[in-house]
Amino acid sequence: MTSSSGRRAGLFIDDARLALAEQEEARPVRITEHTRSESGSLADDLRGLLAEAGNFDELIVAIGRPLAHVRTVELPQLPRETAERVIARDADRYVIGTESSVVAARMIDARHWSAAFVPSDLLAQIASVASSASVVFTTADDVLATSTSTKGSGDRFIVVCATNAPASITHARNQVALGGRRFLGNATADDVVRYAAERGAARGDVVIIGDAKQVNAIAASCGDAGMRATTQANADGISAPATIASLALTAVPTLPLRAPADRTRIRQRDNVATRWLFAGLAAALLIGAALEQAIVSSRLRAVSEQRAVIAAQVTRAMASRDSLLTQTDLANAIAEREAHASRTGGALAAIALALPAGATLSSLQVAGDSVRVEGQGRDGAAVYDALKKVGEIDHVTLAAPLRSDRTVPDAVNAVGHFAFSARLRSAAR
Repeated sequence: MTSSSGRRAGLFIDDARLALAEQEEARPVRITEHTRSESGSLADDLRGLLAEAGNFDELIVAIGRPLAHVRTVELPQLPRETAERVIARDADRYVIGTESSVVAARMIDARHWSAAFVPSDLLAQIASVASSASVVFTTADDVLATSTSTKGSGDRFIVVCATNAPASITHARNQVALGGRRFLGNATADDVVRYAAERGAARGDVVIIGDAKQVNAIAASCGDAGMRATTQANADGISAPATIASLALTAVPTLPLRAPADRTRIRQRDNVATRWLFAGLAAALLIGAALEQAIVSSRLRAVSEQRAVIAAQVTRAMASRDSLLTQTDLANAIAEREAHASRTGGALAAIALALPAGATLSSLQVAGDSVRVEGQGRDGAAVYDALKKVGEIDHVTLAAPLRSDRTVPDAVNAVGHFAFSARLRSAAR
């Protein structure tokens, strides 16, 4: 096979038939059909079909019922790979006999997922036979939901007709397959309407693909039942498998499946990428730590050199500081003692000098910070005023009432006795 050939093919597979739709550049699609042998394996049948057709650049494989199934599964919001693992682990709950299935899932809304189930050994067989091409695996339901000729929004039902009756129906919403059914040979339009009603969309859109006369008759019956029907007529003699194989060429699968070998290869590639990522992060951390260490060491050396340069100046400054602190402590101690000194002698002298003329002291007593001043004079008020002006004392008050000595012959200039109390004022006040 050469990459310049540009050959693509759609392949439909179910339990009874194979259909291959070939497309090369702008040439018309060529259909090849093959009935599966009862005694041979799928790999042998597919190998024979591809040997006749030749090699392809791309092969889109649409797997139909009962080999593949699509179900609507109720699950909360999860990462897509996590949801696929959860659904694959419990595949037998949704499709009987699919314990070992490959699952592709896509979220429909906040609580529902569309999930495709295909046996893993089936994908492995197809991948081994078509190893020369780039293979895309999907389901027939996914092809019908996403092919360009059946796209549409909302609930849609795509019916593929066989020679004389509907062969299969697929329920899709917004181009995502939600489920489907393969009809028996005697199915009618009533089966289409009944299935739509079961899916809760009895008046949804229906696209009918098949022979012109047949699709028109089915469309008329669906229209009578209230459904909006459109038709897509095939060329005469095109079977349902060939129709799906042809549609696969224009489909953009929303539920692509991966063969087990591909999954293993992707997982190994992711593991290698993860290991390289961790190795890169570790290397970056080591380089960062080394750079940080180099920067810190350089700065420490610069600091050491600067300290060596100013060491003598710092030593002198510290000695000067210590001397200044010692002198400051001494000055503070002296000031503290000075502030709390009573200055008793100075206070007594100031009191004696402050007395006005004509006043004499008879007693001057000091007890702690209390002072009592007694004496004689003609004007006790003048003595009081004089004592108030002495800075060494405060709180000057009468210690006893002023009294005059009437025994003195000079009645005009009578001598009075005074007694005052005061409090020594310390330097702090």
